[in-house]
Amino acid sequence: MGDAITASLDLDYSYAILHSTSRIPGETLRFDTTFVPGSPGLELNHVRTVTTPAESGSASTSKPPSDTSFDFTYQTVVGFSLPSSLAVQSRGGALWQITLSKCSVRRSETPQ
Repeated sequence: MGDAITASLDLDYSYAILHSTSRIPGETLRFDTTFVPGSPGLELNHVRTVTTPAESGSASTSKPPSDTSFDFTYQTVVGFSLPSSLAVQSRGGALWQITLSKCSVRRSETPQ
């Protein structure tokens, strides 16, 4: 115990998350987001995360920062905006493309 864990969250005027920074012993994680107008409200369009090793005393660690991006597209299914694709790309890594298709919305009755 005793190690400090801190986090900050920056929001825009509509309370959409702009970016956040978390510091835990040994590393710092920052993520930046982009929201776009959706139906209704805002849709998460892009997230970029960067994890940086914290400096230890006078010498910093040799581990390089990691940098990963997530890009989303949406589809409307029975009036709901649902993700239709996700692309994940890490610095120097492969591009992963995920597609969601044949999505449906199920409605259930709430017992009275």
